[in-house]
Amino acid sequence: VELRQPVRAKRLEQGSDRSGALRFGAASMQGWREDMEDAHLALPDFDKDRGLALFGVFDGHGGAAVARLVAERLPGALRSLPSFQAGRY
Repeated sequence: VELRQPVRAKRLEQGSDRSGALRFGAASMQGWREDMEDAHLALPDFDKDRGLALFGVFDGHGGAAVARLVAERLPGALRSLPSFQAGRY
């Protein structure tokens, strides 16, 4: 369902890793949809030992619940992969 007018209010997020060397920013806007359908994740300290960050944007075309679920579960799924644990990524 599309709205008669877009919702133009923006949600802003910013942060950095613990060292302050990596900084990030994110912005989202609902637009013409009845609800925000997209999700994102920002994990600048995803794997501190290896110096890895994880960032993602997930389009809600499969539904808002799917986008949120991927943002929530992807970090754990990646960490559990034997190839990730072995440093093959």
